[in-house]
Amino acid sequence: MVFFYIMDLNHIILTPSLISELYFDSLTEAIKTNKQKEIKTTSDIPWEYIGKNEKKILFLVRYVNKKELPEQQRLFLNKMLAACKLSFSDIVLLNTGINPGVDFKQAEKHFKSKIVLLFGIEPVSIGLPMSFPHFQVQSFANSTFLFIPAIEQLDKDDLLKSKLWVSLRLIFSI
Repeated sequence: MVFFYIMDLNHIILTPSLISELYFDSLTEAIKTNKQKEIKTTSDIPWEYIGKNEKKILFLVRYVNKKELPEQQRLFLNKMLAACKLSFSDIVLLNTGINPGVDFKQAEKHFKSKIVLLFGIEPVSIGLPMSFPHFQVQSFANSTFLFIPAIEQLDKDDLLKSKLWVSLRLIFSI
């Protein structure tokens, strides 16, 4: 049984069976490592969030090292939710600052969100395979996405608030 062919010293051709024999330990270790990575499920992720997710709506914000929203931003969100006839019970507010590496696929599996609002978070940064401008209502993977400026920007700019309102009316049929 021949496991390799030698044309010359610079051109040795190894068969797959010889490669597997030579590198069995390395290949086995690589396969184990990959399986361990795949086994990690969304239930293994210690998600920290606010809300009860009753209406399957996900709000993504970024406040590094802060479990609670700053007071001014919380007031803004309360007003916005009230205008949409929603409350914190209806949504999940997930802070990517304390939940690093948030991926939309993992979040979708865990929260089963039908609507995702990205407050100052670029769509590609959470693994969406596309980019789209602020205030454009975007459908993808059975969910509706809205990329909007960070709450601090919205709160200080009436033009941005009016653009947000137009998009929210479209999403929530209000």
